[in-house]
Amino acid sequence: MRALIVMELKYAWLAGIIEGEGAIGAKYQARGRTNQVRLVVQMADRDIIERVADIWGAKVREVKRHSKFKDHYKTQYATEICGGRADSIIEIIGSLLGERRMEQIQKVREWTPESPHDTQGI
Repeated sequence: MRALIVMELKYAWLAGIIEGEGAIGAKYQARGRTNQVRLVVQMADRDIIERVADIWGAKVREVKRHSKFKDHYKTQYATEICGGRADSIIEIIGSLLGERRMEQIQKVREWTPESPHDTQGI
């Protein structure tokens, strides 16, 4: 029973992180001309990104600094998943996400690109 409560709390925490710091988009697969849901979380708190990556079974990467970044800006870290793993997470936490996030997921799932670089539909 305790393990079930801990798991529910972990996924509720994850839903909050995705709502606050997450991005939902499409990953286009040119071979099959399909798109997949892509979940990304990026922030300066590496420990939080590591926890998200652990839940997702994903890697943590340091985000490359652009020339517009100031010296005092903190290093950013990110983790991401797409396709079946993203769909599995959405199935688990979907009821905890807000309407705007769920609408974005639906747009990605329905989107049919005109070209590999066409992202205006999402």
